[in-house]
Amino acid sequence: MSLEGVADFKRFRVEVSSLETWEEANAALTAKALGRVQDKEHAFISVEALKRLVGEAATPAWIDELEKMLAYAKHKGWWDEATQSVAAHVVWA
Repeated sequence: MSLEGVADFKRFRVEVSSLETWEEANAALTAKALGRVQDKEHAFISVEALKRLVGEAATPAWIDELEKMLAYAKHKGWWDEATQSVAAHVVWA
C-alpha cells in the first residue's frame, strides 16, 4: 500500500495492492497513524500525516495548494472534522 499524490492534489489517492484486503489496508493506515479506510473506494487521510510525510518539502507553495484542496474537499463533503482528515480515492492495483 502506498499513499500517492501528496504533491498532486487533483489525483490524491491511496494505492492498495490487489494482494491486500480492505481490512489489511485499513490496519496499515491506522498502524502508521495515516488515517483509515472508510470503504473499498475511499480512505480518510490525516492532514497532519500528510504534512509529516512531506516533511521539509512542504514549501509555502505546497501548503497553499493543500489549503486549496482542503477548502474544495470541505465544500464537497470530503472532510472529516472530527479527525481533521481528507478523503482520498482507494485504487486497487
